[in-house]
Amino acid sequence: MLNRQLISHIVPTLRSSESGETALGWMRDLGIRHLPIVNDRQLLGIVSEDDILNFSNTLDAIGANSLELPTIAVYGSQHLYEAIRLSLEYKLSIVPVIDKENTYLGSITIEDLYKHLADAASLIDPGAVVILEMAHRDYSLAEIARIAESEGVTIMSVLTTTHPNSSKLDVTIKLNTSDIARMVATFERFEYVIKDTFFESDYLEGMQDRYESLLHYLNI
Repeated sequence: MLNRQLISHIVPTLRSSESGETALGWMRDLGIRHLPIVNDRQLLGIVSEDDILNFSNTLDAIGANSLELPTIAVYGSQHLYEAIRLSLEYKLSIVPVIDKENTYLGSITIEDLYKHLADAASLIDPGAVVILEMAHRDYSLAEIARIAESEGVTIMSVLTTTHPNSSKLDVTIKLNTSDIARMVATFERFEYVIKDTFFESDYLEGMQDRYESLLHYLNI
């Protein structure tokens, strides 16, 4: 998905002449900690709640004060992964989207961003989750899918996780069914290491906890 496809039009823009107090009010109403500064459709920067609270007077114009964050934005034509990268790097609650002429198109909220990821990974769909552990050199998605499909199981999404200073790789596969006993046995017959398995209730509860923890972390 491209960034422009996830733009939320509920995020207001601030003019540089508007006060910090105005920005704080909008942030509180929307439950976000950042707002874009836009004059004549040109993105000038991002103001954070912390910036405003550090103003000598929150009634001052935003443009009269220095801001901590650089002018961060993604192009509408870029993949959504770039918005994810920047949101994590700078702990953003919104990511501004611009075109090649720096014209402001709108913003992506962090909540919409991670809801989309959850949908794309089929996290809320019924089905078990299996984590395989293997060496990097042994990873073959085609082979993993072939084994699953040989037992009538479809892989809905795949997540790979590397570990620092290790040649090992975790491959998390979300499946379309909870009836995976035969598939697990087949993986073991092919000498795959089954690191863990989860079923809907356990997995969804864990993912919800992680999702809420991530949103809390980004809003610290």
